[in-house]
Amino acid sequence: MGNRIEMSERVTISGIGRSTTSLLQYALANVSPGVSVVWLVYDHDDFPSQQFNETPKMAAALSRKHTTQYNVAWSNECFELWVLLHFIPLEANISREEYISKIRGYYPEYHKSAEDVFSRLKDSVGTAIFNAKMLEGKYDKSCTPSNMAPCTLVYRLVEDLLRYT
Repeated sequence: MGNRIEMSERVTISGIGRSTTSLLQYALANVSPGVSVVWLVYDHDDFPSQQFNETPKMAAALSRKHTTQYNVAWSNECFELWVLLHFIPLEANISREEYISKIRGYYPEYHKSAEDVFSRLKDSVGTAIFNAKMLEGKYDKSCTPSNMAPCTLVYRLVEDLLRYT
C-alpha cells in the first residue's frame, strides 16, 4: 500500500474564510498537538500586500520554531488561476471575473463550490502543475508574492498530497 493514507482519517480540511496573517494565527491557535503539517491556502484578493507578503515569511519562521511544518499555497489574484491552469497556461494578470469567464469556456458549469470540481480536473492536474511551475519560474527569486501576478503555489500542496496516492 506504500504511502497511501486514508484522507478522512489523516487530512482535515477547514474553510474558515480568513485572510493571510489571520489564517496563520487561527492555525496556530487551533492546530492539535501532534499535527505535523499545516497548509494555508489563500488568495491575494483585496488583502493588503504587506499581509500577503508577510504570511509566507511568518509561516517559515514558525516552522523553524515548532514541530509542525506551516506551508503556504497562495494564489495571486485568486484560486481560479489554479483551476484555469488545468486547461491553458496564462501569463496575463486578469480579474477574477475574467478567470471565471475563461474557465467556463472549458468547464461551463464551473463555480467555486461545485461538488464535481475535483473529478472534472483530476485528469489534467499534471498540466496544471506544469503550468504553475512555469509561471512561478518567470519571476525573480527576490520578487514579493504580491508582485507575482499571476502566480499560484497551490501546485505545491497538490504535489504534497500526490505523494500519498
